[in-house]
Amino acid sequence: MTKSFSKYIIPTVILLLSILLCCHSIDNQQDCTCEEKSQCQRVPDGLEFEGKEVFVMSDDYNEPRKTWKDWNWELISSVISVDEPDPTLMCYTHSKGRRYGYTGKLHEESLQEEKEIKSWIHKEKNKVAEFFVDIYLLDMVRLTSSDLTAENVTVITDVISELKSNLVSVSSNISFLCLISWFPPCREYQCKFIKKMLSVCDKFMLNAESFINHEETHCLAQAAVPITKLHFGFDEYMVSGVSPQKFILSVPWHGYVYLCDIFKPKGNGSLYDQCFIRKKNGSQTCDYNHCRQKLDMNTMAEKYMKYESENIWNAVYLAPYFNIEETPGEFKQIWFEDYRSLNHKYEYIRTMNVSGIALWSGNDLQHSSSSWYERYNKVMWGWLAHQALMHPQKPNSYENLKKLPQLMAGIGIGCVLIGGLLGFIFGWGVFRRTHKRNRRQPFDKDMVYMEEDQNL
Repeated sequence: MTKSFSKYIIPTVILLLSILLCCHSIDNQQDCTCEEKSQCQRVPDGLEFEGKEVFVMSDDYNEPRKTWKDWNWELISSVISVDEPDPTLMCYTHSKGRRYGYTGKLHEESLQEEKEIKSWIHKEKNKVAEFFVDIYLLDMVRLTSSDLTAENVTVITDVISELKSNLVSVSSNISFLCLISWFPPCREYQCKFIKKMLSVCDKFMLNAESFINHEETHCLAQAAVPITKLHFGFDEYMVSGVSPQKFILSVPWHGYVYLCDIFKPKGNGSLYDQCFIRKKNGSQTCDYNHCRQKLDMNTMAEKYMKYESENIWNAVYLAPYFNIEETPGEFKQIWFEDYRSLNHKYEYIRTMNVSGIALWSGNDLQHSSSSWYERYNKVMWGWLAHQALMHPQKPNSYENLKKLPQLMAGIGIGCVLIGGLLGFIFGWGVFRRTHKRNRRQPFDKDMVYMEEDQNL
């Protein structure tokens, strides 16, 4: 009896100890580094304003200034770090009851070996668990900007699907978003790739940094998000079968300074000043990486405020710019965002009824504690609130266009039925009236003809 008992009790004790050690190791992996343990709790659902989520991108890792404390958190649904997870920002975001996420990057070269793929997925899963992540944003800009083959599409889709299943195993409430470029997807296998991703990506985020095409024929300085390109790219995705509710549109809160290789003032057939960017040596690729510099809104206001009255409104891109000549013969062209350009983007987001808006980025705002910057920040958040969120919802123009054929067909069928019924009623009335007025005996008409012939 004793031997039989010990035969079963010893394995049972070992099993229980293993379970306890396993649970202890899991707890250690998810130790809370925040000031309060409640900040290490995931937020299940994001807030919505007029049916839209407001994502704020943060591109300043472990920012010492912590300017995000001055954001208008009443208008924020979620915060996403552009790069690695920021534990300090995660704690603060959760303390506000908002969702937190970070950006993972998938490059085509990392898909060569299965061992590398599994290692990458394992690392991403650990990050999501360690930093109590609510949102995972997968950066696929490079993938959607390059030419894909049928084989690549299959491999990438399988890898991303496996990644998502691993992340969801950490928490079922994790949102899986995909960051893609603005460029129309219908090149070679791009359409198939996007359609396959529809079942994997909870939402698509259109990157505000991807509107520059390095292979353009004319390397011209331009707005961060030219409204013409926004319409074109978004419409192409819609044609590919991506619903507006699947989209989050990014809006830049920054501008760019372009160094002009050739400057041509307006005139001679051109309505606007043209700042041509040089091309890379021995290639036809525009060298935007070295010839333009990002300009946050506060630096713009601080350094170039004296040029504010000289800005020119570009009616094609729906954005302002101005030219400066700091050194004789060397021109720079500066494109920035103001209430007019932002208003057009907010209006577009509201009209198309997309799922949400991503402000790129919140760190582009306050860099000073002066009262002027505080007022400026309030104005920036106020434009967002009043133009994109607080106005009454407008009809979805895309959905209206989508339903237009069915609507026209219904109207046409209704007109045919109503016309047929009215025609029958009108015809029947005429027939009754005519029949009653001209009623004759059989062959009566023939008898009239006979009476007219005197020879008969």
